[in-house]
This record gives sequence, C-alpha cells and structure tokens, in this order.
Amino acid sequence: MSAEFKANDLRRYAIKNRTAITCRVRSAGQVCVVNEKGLIKIPGISGRPPYNVEDVLARADEFTLTGPDKRPRPVSRAELAALLNPPKPAEVAPGKK
Repeated sequence: MSAEFKANDLRRYAIKNRTAITCRVRSAGQVCVVNEKGLIKIPGISGRPPYNVEDVLARADEFTLTGPDKRPRPVSRAELAALLNPPKPAEVAPGKK
C-alpha cells in the first residue's frame, strides 16, 4: 500500500468523518490543517501561504486527527494512508453469487 495522498484525499476524509487533520513537517516548522469543512489553512497565516500545501503533505512526518470529540489522536503516515484508502471488498466472480 502506498503512503502517498493528496490534499483532496484529506479534504474528502475530513468532511466525511467530521475530522480535522493536522500535517506537520517538524524540521521545517511547516504546518497545514484541513478542517471539518475540508478547508486547508495554515495557522497564523492569512492570505497567500508562504509554502505549497502539497509539498507539506509529501514531506510531513507528523499527523494528528481531531474528531468531533475534540481529542487529538496522533497517527503515522501509513495509518493515515490506510484511513484515506480503505481496502475494497473482494468482488464476486461473474456467474457466482
């Protein structure tokens, strides 16, 4: 399973699950937050961001999910990728039920 995902994957998950997702690159001090409405924001910045959000997602090494209960839950890149791309149910072969 690939641990790669895009901003739209995070938006879709955040809206569907009413969850905020914080992505952070610790070494560079870059952060972006996808809120429950699917909007991507950079805390403390208004206007045009000083860095590309897709770059932050590609290099992020820390992820936190904050659900409706408002309790933050840290997750790894692999865990987040699994949440964003759940396995598909096995398809039934044609002619079998």
